[in-house]
Amino acid sequence: MSGGAFGLDEKPGDLVKTALREIMPSVKNWKSSLVIFLFALLLSQGVAVSNSKTQELAEGVALLCDAQLALLGCTLAFYALVFGVLSQKMLVVMTEVESRSHGEIGYFSAYFKRVLVLQFLAFVSAFAVRLCMVGGVSDGLVSLVYAYRYCMFVLLAIFEWYQLRVIWEFKSVIYNAGLVVGLSQAILYKQQDGNRQ
Repeated sequence: MSGGAFGLDEKPGDLVKTALREIMPSVKNWKSSLVIFLFALLLSQGVAVSNSKTQELAEGVALLCDAQLALLGCTLAFYALVFGVLSQKMLVVMTEVESRSHGEIGYFSAYFKRVLVLQFLAFVSAFAVRLCMVGGVSDGLVSLVYAYRYCMFVLLAIFEWYQLRVIWEFKSVIYNAGLVVGLSQAILYKQQDGNRQ
């Protein structure tokens, strides 16, 4: 089996592109994307017209930064637990099954990798904004940007949409972790059933 099935031959730039495609609105996820977009617009509008802009922005970014760090840790834990539970023998069997089917293990592994990239980028962007807020850059920058409320509204909406969309993607991490465990259990059951006969 080639490394391509597991995404081992993917370049870092391509990995970021495929990770970003994971959260882009599509026919399958247009409802959740629309709700998240409207919620991001509402949050952005609230901060853009507020009198205590810097304080609210700093609190919101701190909350997003903490949430992204927690989700990044949870995703890493899920990844380690799911693939740690699978024995080497089970991985060999699943890889053999994969070569005859749709490539579930390669898909799950690549999916977890894409989500980790998304969460890492979300954390880094929130952390960078948080550093700017703490470092004193915020007052001058926020004043300048607030002079152009429309610009601030658009930038906040994009930032908050991305952050919220990555948080929303965590539901799929939980779902896919369950699928990998279920698939391994089905293969184990089938092996034991075959051994009995």
